[in-house]
Amino acid sequence: MAGRRPVNRAFEPENHPFPEAQEEIRRVIQSMDDASTSGDVDNVQGLHDGHLNSAKFSKFGKSFERVNLDQCNEEEAAGVTSVQDLKFEMKDRRIDVFGDVAIMTCYNHFSYTNGGNRTLRISRNTLVFLKTKDDWKIVHEHVTPKSCFEQGAVE
Repeated sequence: MAGRRPVNRAFEPENHPFPEAQEEIRRVIQSMDDASTSGDVDNVQGLHDGHLNSAKFSKFGKSFERVNLDQCNEEEAAGVTSVQDLKFEMKDRRIDVFGDVAIMTCYNHFSYTNGGNRTLRISRNTLVFLKTKDDWKIVHEHVTPKSCFEQGAVE
């Protein structure tokens, strides 16, 4: 096909799996999950430690607007401290590393108790990581709740 650039397969995950980087990212995610499910309000800061402390961090928040790091931290802290018995299970987790950038995708199954009622939620999550001098940090998050698909809001 004339005019098409050749595909650069040098950084495709199967060619460079970066197992050490994948394990480092798993540890970041695990420490954030541990902070979320501890039930200790003072431990919620551990949830924020995985995010890049930068104006370049972004997430689409509950209001459907793009939020910055401070707004994200406020939303997440409010969410995890307002419920009891929070449990996470990441299914079909995939971590693709492209040098100093990595993308983790998964289906997040989480449940919690609020007001005596047990709730199960399922979402499709994407986390974009950047390798810093100290650790991998999340620079962008995107979460799509399963209810969006069930209601036809996302195709």
